[in-house]
Amino acid sequence: MAQYHDRAVYMREHLAFGPDALRGPGYPALLAAACATLGESTWAALVANSIVGALLVLATGLLARACGCGARAWVASAIVAVYPGFLLSKLYLMSDTFYTLLAVTCLLLAMVTRARRAAAVAVGSVLGAALLVRSAGLVLVPAVGAAWALDLARRQISRTTLAATTVLAGVACALVLAPWLVFTSRVAGRPVLDTTTGYNALIGANPRATGRLELQDGQWTVETYMLGAASVADAELQGVRAAARWASENPGRWLTLGVAKTAFLWGLEGREHSAGYSHGYLGEHGGAVVLAWGIAVLVSFPLVAAAAIGGAVAAPGGWTPIRAAIAAVMVVTSVLHVLTFGESRFHVPLVPLLAAIAPLGWPLSRSRPTLARTAPAIVAVLLLAWAWAGQWPGLWQRLDAIRQPGGSAIFLDY
Repeated sequence: MAQYHDRAVYMREHLAFGPDALRGPGYPALLAAACATLGESTWAALVANSIVGALLVLATGLLARACGCGARAWVASAIVAVYPGFLLSKLYLMSDTFYTLLAVTCLLLAMVTRARRAAAVAVGSVLGAALLVRSAGLVLVPAVGAAWALDLARRQISRTTLAATTVLAGVACALVLAPWLVFTSRVAGRPVLDTTTGYNALIGANPRATGRLELQDGQWTVETYMLGAASVADAELQGVRAAARWASENPGRWLTLGVAKTAFLWGLEGREHSAGYSHGYLGEHGGAVVLAWGIAVLVSFPLVAAAAIGGAVAAPGGWTPIRAAIAAVMVVTSVLHVLTFGESRFHVPLVPLLAAIAPLGWPLSRSRPTLARTAPAIVAVLLLAWAWAGQWPGLWQRLDAIRQPGGSAIFLDY
C-alpha cells in the first residue's frame, strides 16, 4: 500500500511516472487523479475505490447476462456488491478492484460482434490499461483468444475478420503500453511491465519455499539469488533463471509446492485481513463485530465457488465464447501462480467471473447435468474442501486472536 501511495504522490507532484518500475502506473494514476480532484487524503482514495467498486457491480451483472443468466443476472451483481473481500478492499490502497473492473470490461468488449473492428480497438486499449495496473492481466490475452477462436470455429466470423480484429487489438494495446515501456527501458534496462517477476518466481521455487509469500524470507531471497546484476531487468531475468534451475534440480519438491500454491490460490481468505486488523489499520472494534466479519470472510469464497460449480454443471447451451473466456482466465491464472506462488487474495479478481456463472445453476430443475459435467465438478468440490479444511484451523486461530481485547495491536505476521 505504501508503494502505491508513494508513486501516486510522485505522479501528482511531477506529472510523470514514478522513480522506478517496481509497480505499474495504472493504480497510482487513479489515486493521483482522486487526490487531485478531492484533495490529498485517504478519504479521496476511499471514494475512488468505492466508485470503481460500484462500476464493478454493474459490469458483473452485464457479464452474467452475457453468460446467459438473463433476468437472474442481478444475482451476480448482488454477490459482488456484498462480497466481504471487495468491501474490505475498498479500505486498502490496493489495486484489486480497479484491475478487476478493467478485466471484466475487457471480456465484455471482446464479446461485441457488431462493429467488431471498433470494439477490437477498445479491447486492446482496456487490455493495455489492465496490464498497467497488474502484469497478471496477461491472462486476458488467452481468454480473449479463446472467445474469438470459438467464434471462428462456429463460423460467426471469418479468418480475415479475425486477423484484422487481432491486429487492431494488438496495436491499440501496444500504443497504450508504449509510454510506460519506453520509461522502463530507461530506468530498468529493458521494457518491462513491472520488476516483480523474478522475485515472484523465486518466492515459489527456493529451498525455503512454502507455496505462498513468506515476508521474512524476502531479503534472503534477494540477497541469495538477485544481487550483482547489471540492471534491474537483468536481476529479474537472473531471478527467473534461478527459480527455473531450482525447480529442475528439485522436480518432486516443485510439484508438491505446485499443489500447495494452487490450494492457497483457491483457498480461504483471511490471512491478509487479520494481519491488517492486528496492525491497527482498521481501527479497534468489538469482539462480536470482528468475529462476524471474520466468519463472513472465511465462508464467502467457498459459498461463491460452490455456487459457480453448480452453475457450470447446470448451465444450458454448452460452451459459448464468454464462458470459454472465463474458463481460460481461471485455468491460466492457476498456471501462472503455480509458476510463482499462491495467495487467496489473488483469487479476488476471479470472484465476479464465478458470480457471473453461479446464477446459471438456479433453479437446478432447469436441466439434467450429464456425467461428463458432474464428475469433474465432484472432483473439484472434493479438492477444494480438502484445501479449505486444512486452512481453516490456522485462520480461525488468527481470528480468535484479533477478536480479543487489544486485538488490533498484536501485530500478526502476514
